[in-house]
Amino acid sequence: RRSPYTCAAPLSSSTTASLTTMMYLLPAQSTSRTAIISQMPPTGKTRTKRIRSDDTPSTSTNTSETVTAPGPIAKKRTISPQDLLLDITQGVIKPSLSLKGFFHIYTETEKDSYGNDICKAVRSLDMDLLKAMHRQGKTFQCSNRFGESLLHMACRRGSLEVVKFFLDIAGVSILCCDDFGRTPMHDACWSSAPNFELLELLIAKCPSLLLMCDKRGHSPLQYTRREHWSMWCNFLTKHKDLLSKIQV
Repeated sequence: RRSPYTCAAPLSSSTTASLTTMMYLLPAQSTSRTAIISQMPPTGKTRTKRIRSDDTPSTSTNTSETVTAPGPIAKKRTISPQDLLLDITQGVIKPSLSLKGFFHIYTETEKDSYGNDICKAVRSLDMDLLKAMHRQGKTFQCSNRFGESLLHMACRRGSLEVVKFFLDIAGVSILCCDDFGRTPMHDACWSSAPNFELLELLIAKCPSLLLMCDKRGHSPLQYTRREHWSMWCNFLTKHKDLLSKIQV
């Protein structure tokens, strides 16, 4: 029985010589080609791409190529109003509740004056009703049991007209603070849309309120919304000369 791996008939000597001659006449073929590429290095470093060819006709059988990996794209840092204020004033933030004797202390009569009718007038920013109450002898220097005053409420609504009426006509003191350490300046910065005319009024009355923080350690400018930071920074830069004189 014949093996499937053997020829049917042995080759003659002349046939073997012819095959040997043809092997020498065939063009050289590449027997191996290996490309070694190192793993991508950390950002900012270089990598080497190395190619080895065993039968490439060249004076040097090794070639190398240096590739520089791109570095990270630098993101522009947005400065916060708080950082800008500290840079301008070179001041230190202090807890408002630690300033003994600085803020107004509400009497029981003033707390009792904080009723639904007067709160409703402030929430609706009804100037006619507020003026009528003032003529009737109503006091606006009042707060609820948590120390939140009518001035806090008006500042949170960003109403320059009501705040100006309280401070300049009704004789309300700007030096008020709730039991969480928030001042009217906190509420003015907390409003949904910044009212820089209102901020100018408050800063003119008591600029040091900008450097006072609540129980959580948050100053008024840390209550501002991030999407408004550029506007706040422009405002602070505009009043740089005034703010540089702030002391607590």
